[in-house]
Amino acid sequence: MTNNQVIISTVNGLPNPDPNPSWGSGGHGLITYTAEGYMSATLATTDPSYIPQNLTFPAREGQSIEDWALVGKHTLFYAGHFSINETFPSDKRSGQLLHGPIMVASVASLIGGFMKREYEVVYDKRGKIEFFKLTLRGNNGYVNVLMWKKLA
Repeated sequence: MTNNQVIISTVNGLPNPDPNPSWGSGGHGLITYTAEGYMSATLATTDPSYIPQNLTFPAREGQSIEDWALVGKHTLFYAGHFSINETFPSDKRSGQLLHGPIMVASVASLIGGFMKREYEVVYDKRGKIEFFKLTLRGNNGYVNVLMWKKLA
């Protein structure tokens, strides 16, 4: 199992101060890949204005739907299979991953679908993995890059 933590986010080559309304001033998360071909991604905002301090889990009587909606709007998780896209030039250093079919997600429209993520493995001077870079290329030239640091 490989666990990675997001540490750097950029959009169109610039630091990501707040171009993504989901994460606000900063996001964090974990992404896990297993040798059996499964993956799980969890991302959430670190922006205190999107994290109501009065909420508990499980939810209690009197906690507003609006506060819970705010949390949901600024959190994303999904899990399912993953594979290397064989129609995209790929090797152990770079290529394209397919996350999917998605089996469970915080956003129902993702379930059953696939997400394409270009990957690049960045090694340190000793040849050990330092970062795992995932790039999402969206519509209208939008490019979002997440740098994940290997944890285990």
